[in-house]
Amino acid sequence: MLIQVNGKGFELTQELRNEVTHKLEAALDKFSDRVCRVNVFLEDENGPKKGLDKSLRVVIDIERIPMIIVEEKGEVWHGLIDQVVERASYTASRQIDRHRSRSNRTSVAGKSSMSLNWSLE
Repeated sequence: MLIQVNGKGFELTQELRNEVTHKLEAALDKFSDRVCRVNVFLEDENGPKKGLDKSLRVVIDIERIPMIIVEEKGEVWHGLIDQVVERASYTASRQIDRHRSRSNRTSVAGKSSMSLNWSLE
């Protein structure tokens, strides 16, 4: 799983980059065989001013599933990172489960119709 972290509007420290990477790796580890790439975008819109000026977007590319995008705004990086990582993990889990259930329904339906056609001949 490739995780790329980008910052805009502030100096992205190695410590912050490592925190984001570590938390995403831990949260998405159970899906690591399906996750192709994770792009993270951190932006400080107002620079050193206070307020809801920090935004964090995570884009997860998973095999055979539409991209997952999770985005939040907040005041403090650490809380924002935890919030987005939790949502990203939950959303990835839901999407993968939905994909599995759709695949199972399709394969079961296909098998039953094939066996029905075979028994009629």
